[in-house]
Amino acid sequence: MSDQINRTHRSRTLAEGGDWDEARAYAGLLGRPHTLFTNAIRYLRNLTQHGTTVLSETEPYPLAVLLKSPSLRAILYYAAAALRKDELGKLPQLDGFGLLRVFPPDELAAILTTTYLFRKVKKIIDPRIWETLSQEIQIQMEAGFYIGTKMPAIGTSRGLLVGVIRYSALSLFSKKDPRNFKAFRRELNDKEKLFNIKGELTRWGCDHLQIASILLQSMGMGIPCAKALAADSMPTEAEADSEEMLSWYAARAWIQSLIEDEKAPACFAAGSPFFCEGEVFANLQERVDSIYEMGSSFDWIEKTKEDLPKSLFDKIGSGLPEPTPEQIAANEPDGPAEDVAEIL
Repeated sequence: MSDQINRTHRSRTLAEGGDWDEARAYAGLLGRPHTLFTNAIRYLRNLTQHGTTVLSETEPYPLAVLLKSPSLRAILYYAAAALRKDELGKLPQLDGFGLLRVFPPDELAAILTTTYLFRKVKKIIDPRIWETLSQEIQIQMEAGFYIGTKMPAIGTSRGLLVGVIRYSALSLFSKKDPRNFKAFRRELNDKEKLFNIKGELTRWGCDHLQIASILLQSMGMGIPCAKALAADSMPTEAEADSEEMLSWYAARAWIQSLIEDEKAPACFAAGSPFFCEGEVFANLQERVDSIYEMGSSFDWIEKTKEDLPKSLFDKIGSGLPEPTPEQIAANEPDGPAEDVAEIL
């Protein structure tokens, strides 16, 4: 993984001075992702790439194993209530398989990825620092999701992921250098800015986009996603996977521009699938402003077993097939499924 990223971004490294070894060291603070999650995420991405929009009855594994996690049952239920309320309400009966089918596969992959990284970062960051950062993450996540609903070329899954990953990656600087990180954040707040890439490079030798790129690729989100997040300029049509890269780059540009500058990103012109104006833009800006001023309602990423009534908890644990020994051996090299409760 790291060699691929170094080759992919060598020109950026030389131009910007961002050290990929430093970025890998910060990403490594979270440890290697658990294969139960990475297998499920790759599996869901593969379904999406083959045009699958709804899970079939033969497809729940390895997702069924993850639902042994009490916290993940709560997260997925409250995520469905926030993101797919109509679909959740139309279920003939609520069980684990029905809950999984509420989400398109790419959106479910995004929820698993963001949840895993959010929870892992939370475990190692000073709670006093994390309290503010987690609120910002939820705001950017909700803004990204809403942008994705209005711009299908971006999509809700990319909006969610980009909304979560940037501040999750940024927060890792605080683990090694808390005093400097606090001063850096104060400077950003004073200037009403979300990010300062040059400032990160000066202080820590790499930037949060490099770290985010490594983290998402390690989770199984693919090379185009990693390249677009770490790019220092908009991908060109000449680049491989340019269409997918542009979608990731657009999610990053729109979230930051609407929150930070209260305007559309200048890099997209009329005719682009990532361009909007007039009433559509006004409604988009109004909604994002409201999220930022009122605070996010996307607290589902913080939910635990204690937030879920026992009747719902038991229902979500039913309706899933038991894995075969072969499936267990193939999907659980990092430990038995019973340990999934300890992952999040």
